[in-house]
Amino acid sequence: MKGISKNKERELLKEANQGDEQAYAQIYEIYAAKLFRFIRFKVSSRELAEDITQEVFFKTWRYLIEPENKIKNIKAFLYRTARNLVIDFYIQKSKATLSLEDDLVSVDLTGTDSADHKIDVDLQINEIKLVLKKLSEQYQEVIILRFLDGLSISEISQILDKAKNSVYVLIHRALKVLKKELK
Repeated sequence: MKGISKNKERELLKEANQGDEQAYAQIYEIYAAKLFRFIRFKVSSRELAEDITQEVFFKTWRYLIEPENKIKNIKAFLYRTARNLVIDFYIQKSKATLSLEDDLVSVDLTGTDSADHKIDVDLQINEIKLVLKKLSEQYQEVIILRFLDGLSISEISQILDKAKNSVYVLIHRALKVLKKELK
């Protein structure tokens, strides 16, 4: 399931807010690959990105099934949950001395089983990561959210808990630095 209209998204969210598992499964289909990509840019391991992606959907479902909890913007909620789980991972990692290695064998969330495609995607991600690593963490995040994940300024402002004007300024500054790095 690629694109989705705002009305269909609202309808699915309304049903999921009422505990409809099928509606939530459709939400998963819509956002799983996008969230995986967002998380994959932030962590070193494909396997870890898959685990965190699954955790995002598990935590969101647990939140949704509580009668007093309602979500108004599912995309922003999922991305914010993903961001928080990545932050939690790095906090825990800094407390531990264990290191994680990249895993070349993994489940593909993009819907294709081609090994060549997996390798191409990993190479592209690594190339983009090299350029993005030259930017500050905050700049990396807004570039990924806006241009790789295609989120709106409003959604990014909800995820980052910043005013829309602040998000515009962050994106502008990040692009300016990125252009310098690409020269």
